[in-house]
Order: sequence, then C-alpha cells, then structure tokens
Amino acid sequence: MSYFTIENSYVALTISNTGAEICSLKNQIEEMEYIWQGDPASWEEHAPLLFPAVGDWKENRYVYKEKMYEMPLHGFARTQKFTVRQEGQSLCCTLYDNEETWQFYPFHFCLEIRYSLDRNVVHVEQYIQNRGEETMPYSIGEHMGFRVPLFASERYEDYWIELEKMEQAGRYPLLDGSTIGDPIPCLENEAQIRLDRNMFASGAWNFEGLRSERVCLKNSRNSHRILLDFPGFTHFSLWSMPGAPFLCMEPCNGIAASKEE
Repeated sequence: MSYFTIENSYVALTISNTGAEICSLKNQIEEMEYIWQGDPASWEEHAPLLFPAVGDWKENRYVYKEKMYEMPLHGFARTQKFTVRQEGQSLCCTLYDNEETWQFYPFHFCLEIRYSLDRNVVHVEQYIQNRGEETMPYSIGEHMGFRVPLFASERYEDYWIELEKMEQAGRYPLLDGSTIGDPIPCLENEAQIRLDRNMFASGAWNFEGLRSERVCLKNSRNSHRILLDFPGFTHFSLWSMPGAPFLCMEPCNGIAASKEE
C-alpha cells in the first residue's frame, strides 16, 4: 500500500493507492484531522469507494450470460490497487479491468478518480468508461467517514446534518443487515437531521431522490463545518456504528437490493 499527499496552506489530503481511498484530510491552520482514522473495534476503513455495486445484492450473486458471479459487498474497487499520478495540486487514480475483477464483473472498464485542491475545498471527480461493446451496468458511490465529535469535550448529540433544502422524504431502512425495506417516515418538511448515538442501531439511513444536492455537518460547540456537495447523485445515506465517534456521509448512484429483489 502506498500513500500520496497533496497540500496547500489550507488543507492536506492523503489518499491510498488501494481503492483510491481518502485516508486523511487535515486543516493545516488548526492541525485538525477531519477523516475517521479507523478502529478495529468499530470500523477499520476511512472513506472507501463503492464500485460497481453499492450495498448488498440478494445473496451477493447475479447471472450474466448464463454464468453465475458473486459480487463483494460494495463492489471490488475498494480492494484494488489503482495507478496514481500526481499533476500539481491534483491526484489522478486509475483502475482498469483485470483478471481479478473479471471474477466478479465480466466487463471491460476504466475507472478514474481525480482529487484536486482549491483553497479549503477538495474536488472529487469520478469518470467511468465502458471499454467494451456491451451495456455495462454499474453503481458508484462514496462512503466518507468523518470524525464526530471533533473534540473530547463534545458529544455526538452536539452535531446535526443541515440539508440544502426543506425535504419531505422517508428513509429506507436496512433489514437483516443487508436488504432495503420499505420507506418509513423521516423528514416532514424539514432540513435538519440531529445526530444521536443510537440512531444507527438498525443500520444506515438511506434516502432516495432528495431535492438537496448539498449537506453541511454542523455542531453547536464550535465553528467547524464540513460541506459536502453531490450534484447528480440519486441516493444519499448516513451511517455509523452505534456509539462509535464517526459519521459516514454517502452520496451514491445506487442502493442495496430490496427484499423482493
């Protein structure tokens, strides 16, 4: 595993060539780490990239051209070695299909993730190219884990998610740890989701078709904010391990399979 860093006077971003995963995002001025640093007791990852599947499929199997394939949870990209190229204040991470990916996914593709800095903003661009002649189904998403709370003197309950727009939306619960259930009431013409340590006891909170394309992680104890823009994504999820000091914000184009699928 190799690590690559780009930085300016505002932030420093470090990614791994394994999965093109963000491993660190530091505020250079205050020496503040925003990304969850992993803990075997709860969740060891930081911000895995989800491709070409998001969540579980039914039995994690599918048939293509009369052949059975098994798809790992959240796809295989997060365990693959990307080629990383640095271009000034940008990192370009590229993955091509190979003999290992063909075991799970019989398609020819190029997946490219580009990270770049603009003052205190990190731009993340995703490019997927179908290198074959057949239709290539896929889902893609981010699974970014942020430290919550940021300081030992704070509580998880001091934080909330501020949505860009007022939302009228149910959330899709995770059943039996894998499949998606029918939506249950959640947002009733409101734009805030307060955090609670027990809110993810039954799994992630999954939303589909939100009007908002931006969320902001805020707290009542200090001025630190994390803005996340996700234009063009169809789904948005929140997740953590109950009691663990992190929050994952997950814009995705795709979702786990429903119990009927």
